[in-house]
Amino acid sequence: TGDLDAADAALTVLVERNDGPAVRVRQARLAFLRGDTPEAIELAEAAVTEAGRAEEAGEALSFYHYALGEYRYSIGDVDGAAAAYADAAVAMPGSFLALAGEGRVAFARGDLETAIARFESAVAIVPRPDLLAYLGDLYALDGRPDEAAERYETVEFIAGLGGQAGGPYDREYALYLANHGVDVARALEITTAQLATRKDVYGYDAHAWALYAAGRFDDALVAARSAL
Repeated sequence: TGDLDAADAALTVLVERNDGPAVRVRQARLAFLRGDTPEAIELAEAAVTEAGRAEEAGEALSFYHYALGEYRYSIGDVDGAAAAYADAAVAMPGSFLALAGEGRVAFARGDLETAIARFESAVAIVPRPDLLAYLGDLYALDGRPDEAAERYETVEFIAGLGGQAGGPYDREYALYLANHGVDVARALEITTAQLATRKDVYGYDAHAWALYAAGRFDDALVAARSAL
């Protein structure tokens, strides 16, 4: 919801009561949301190290590696991200998060074929709308408009399941609408409603892109500055 101070206080209680890698990776998330990516990377690395010492395995360990990959990817450390995503895949074969991460790395390296293959595997496991939209864009870049259209139609179908009450991927859907010029008015409606209860960086960011798509550039700049 954007209340980072309350989140920090809650994490402090967790450190006192039950410290460990699960807490460390959440501290990393908080650091990232505050714009301190180097600290986020350091904390995510600590989570991986602590989990190794505790001989953790499976989904938890995979997520710690994945989180580290995300933070490394965010600063352009593609090689570091690739290594972390690979470790996540080893810890939990079939992790859709690891597959999507590897897909983004492949695309960053100009390997469209591998990027598509990874995202196809990821959406086969969990057809999340943001991943489907990404795969649709990859198909479009690869000159496969019909397959791209099928993925976009699935995004619309999933969004429709939420009805007027919306769903957990409303922001991702709003960004899809704005970035693809599908229904900018709907994108604005969603992001405006989201900001009523969740005034966080991602809410302002999505609203800024929706405003930009609507041609309201001055308002978009205000929202973007709020995100910063």
